[in-house]
Amino acid sequence: MKRISLMFFVAILASLSCNAQNILNNSKWFDGTVLYRATVKGDLVELTGNSTYEKNIKMSIRKTDGPSGEYELLDNNGGNSRWRAETGGEVRYINQQGVAMLVVCDGNGAAVWTMAKTTDNLEDCLAIQQWAENQPYKKMTDSFAMNTKYLGHFDNDELREMLRIIERAHTNSYPRNVYETFNYSLIQNELAFRSMIGGEEHDDEYEQEEGAPVGEEIFVNNEVEFINALKSGNTIVVKKGVTLNLSRVTNNKAMFKSQGRAVIPPYQSEEYMVQGRPVEYGDEIIGIEDPQDGPQLTLVNFQNLTIRGEEGTTIVCEPRYAYVLNFVGCVNVSIENLVIGHTEGGYCEGGVIGITRSRDVFINQCDLYGCGTYGIVVEKAMGVRMNNSIIRDCTYGATDMKYSTNLTFTNCDFYRNQRFTIIGAYYCNNVTFTGCRFYANKGELFGFTDNVVFDDCETQHPSDQMGSVENIVENGKASKWTNKDNGKLLKKRNIGPQ
Repeated sequence: MKRISLMFFVAILASLSCNAQNILNNSKWFDGTVLYRATVKGDLVELTGNSTYEKNIKMSIRKTDGPSGEYELLDNNGGNSRWRAETGGEVRYINQQGVAMLVVCDGNGAAVWTMAKTTDNLEDCLAIQQWAENQPYKKMTDSFAMNTKYLGHFDNDELREMLRIIERAHTNSYPRNVYETFNYSLIQNELAFRSMIGGEEHDDEYEQEEGAPVGEEIFVNNEVEFINALKSGNTIVVKKGVTLNLSRVTNNKAMFKSQGRAVIPPYQSEEYMVQGRPVEYGDEIIGIEDPQDGPQLTLVNFQNLTIRGEEGTTIVCEPRYAYVLNFVGCVNVSIENLVIGHTEGGYCEGGVIGITRSRDVFINQCDLYGCGTYGIVVEKAMGVRMNNSIIRDCTYGATDMKYSTNLTFTNCDFYRNQRFTIIGAYYCNNVTFTGCRFYANKGELFGFTDNVVFDDCETQHPSDQMGSVENIVENGKASKWTNKDNGKLLKKRNIGPQ
């Protein structure tokens, strides 16, 4: 299939910028989920947005010395991952052919995020968005300014068909209109983004690649044996009654360096991912990174790894700001029959299990407990499943999930979590809770920006703190709702470590 070249797209972008103008004070912009209002202060533009759940979302851009309509994306609260662009990236205000939009570009100048100018309120914007999502996509490529929320409703084959529709419709003598130009680039980025977080769509059951090493089943008694057993393809079994305190190993940076392992600068583990080609066996990195008050174990590029506990086994770490286990760029990881948590309580930044840009992560019969801010933190991942497990006593909430797809929780209990949103899923697709129970939590219970499916769940929580229940779609067996919570635990059932 013939694709538009990056150079051609940049040239089109430059020509359209000739008709750009500066962003006006109090103008409104909608990205499919959030409605922003602009506050102009000289060369600085502050965009403050609200969605049905989140409030006061901040985006800061600054006018450049280039042509009218060119802006630079500034750092906001530590990063810009919401808009799939880095600090310093280019933002264009395009006003052409009756279309006015902000286009966030990546380092190569390609569109990665769009916002359409509007005069409507949030409710009307969401209604228009829903209308567009219900139309045949084949009719929308040349008449609707697409956004990432819209594209999230389609599978990869449908996105490729959109590209072919645009390609077939025009020639050099009949150029694309502004919708098609930016829709094409945005669709390409969406496909690249999905590839980066896990590649093509796949069945829930992972099939091992042909020729991949089977690995070994290794039984471990202590932390050193555990670290030495970490290798793609291996099944690591923590022996009965053993508690692994990973801090006993991760605190020894000299040992990690001497054995050829990585000491990763804080928050830079994604830089160690394989980029631009499929992950191969031998690419895996056993690393430690120190986010705040002590190092955490971070596993990068692992495939087909199982960590399983026998009866009464526990994995812990000491730093309150660290993940106990952190997976980055990993494929087909299973964590089974383990109690996992921190040795010390308190309010902290790291969760119990971190999952970033990974695919097919299975958590089964586990008990995840605080003080980690959240039981699991998932970002830009695909195919995360938690079955027959517990998340309890976390100091900020149970889940914090962003920009991910195909997330399922089956027969899980969430209790005694507190402070902020307990169950959060932001800009995620295909999230399902089946047979789950939510009780004895404190704080706003649900934070969903998109629809989430409930099937046969049980919830006990004060009605004024339920959160975004309007995004919950009941499917299958009806769920049970109690609009109060006495703080008592429900009767135990046969879930968690056995």
